[in-house]
Amino acid sequence: MTAERRILTAGITVAVGMSCVKLVSVAKDTFVAAVFGRSGPLDAYLFALGIVSFAINVIAGAFQVALVPALIQARHEDGDEAAQRLLASALVPALALLVAVAVALGCLAAPLIASLGGDYLRAKTPLVRHLMLLMLPTIPLGGLSLLAGSVLNASGRFAFPAMTPLATPLLTIVLLLGARGLGVEALALGFLAGSVFELALLAAALRAEGFALVPKWYGQDKRLQGVARQCAPVIAGAFLMGNSPLIDQVMASWLGAGNISALNYGNKVVSLVLSISSGALGSVTLPHFSLLVATGDWRALGETFHRCRRWILVASVVGVLALFPLSNLLVGLLFERGAFQHADTLLVSRIQMFYALQVPFYLAGLLSVRVISSMARNEVLLYFGTINLAVNIAGNLLFSKFMGVAGIALSTAVVYALSDFMLATYVRRVGLRSVAARAIGGSGPSAST
Repeated sequence: MTAERRILTAGITVAVGMSCVKLVSVAKDTFVAAVFGRSGPLDAYLFALGIVSFAINVIAGAFQVALVPALIQARHEDGDEAAQRLLASALVPALALLVAVAVALGCLAAPLIASLGGDYLRAKTPLVRHLMLLMLPTIPLGGLSLLAGSVLNASGRFAFPAMTPLATPLLTIVLLLGARGLGVEALALGFLAGSVFELALLAAALRAEGFALVPKWYGQDKRLQGVARQCAPVIAGAFLMGNSPLIDQVMASWLGAGNISALNYGNKVVSLVLSISSGALGSVTLPHFSLLVATGDWRALGETFHRCRRWILVASVVGVLALFPLSNLLVGLLFERGAFQHADTLLVSRIQMFYALQVPFYLAGLLSVRVISSMARNEVLLYFGTINLAVNIAGNLLFSKFMGVAGIALSTAVVYALSDFMLATYVRRVGLRSVAARAIGGSGPSAST
């Protein structure tokens, strides 16, 4: 079986699992739209959720990207026991950092809201802070779940980790239906309950694979030091490259009440597509690329990258073109009922079309990031992330001035287009050439660590 076929098969497995999760999430969002519409309380929840989710993705995502290549190399060279020791030792600083960030956000919640939110959101500071405090435990819980899922992916288990996020939308729907008096608080409690349940499921699956999701310090070795060296630039890069959704929400709040909600609804279909496709792509390519690096097969790495990138761009451009004429219909079918009116549909549909423009560049850029991470060149993401941050802020200010909240969605597409160009250029002209040159020079696979 060719490399592309293995990636495709595993990717389809993940995509099917994530599709089930996202379909349930869409059902939840439809119900949320009918109950809350474009409202201040929903804006408050989304603002709090954005901060919490950003913390999870930056920290746990960084450990995931730095840890998986090292785990695969440890298993390849020294067996499962060495991989388990590395996982247990890496969990110690990972969990400590996740807890520390959760505590820090709890202490700084009110100043964060006051400094980042618009005037109307600052008036809701007690509600935003309350919702944030309810969800802060999900930072260590969600972080451990993300790491557990990545370890299962590295072991060839793709379906189960892709299905476990079903817990959150299901429990949220139950709370919304069974405890209407909770209001928007039900969304925060559903997110918390789902995080607990998801972690329990993934920990059990890891035990079945012979891994324990238990922090235990075995001391530093070369592999753990390598993970630590990669984590710092990945966290910094992820903070800069992955902050677009949070910055978009912050700047949407400056435009007045209901704009965070509009931005969130407008991104639902696009994020559904991106979550499924990027989840599948990211889950299967990082272990595969890392194995090619561990075995020193640089030629296969380059060929696989170029072919996958071409297929991603062709397929995603076709998909985006198909979405455009259906935008109004989709938004109307999904959300236009109850508190969500036809005027909201027109605005959200426009936002959705601008958000859709990012899809080809987002997915192609993710493939480049996975290649860079597999080669342990994560420090370059810091430079690209700095550029992304500046372009995103400038684009939001410029486009929102003339187009309102829809301009923020267009700015996001511009950011990912520029990011993809920079990442692909680096992989082609610097990354693959440098590791191949080192391999020819006799340094072997370890040269990339």
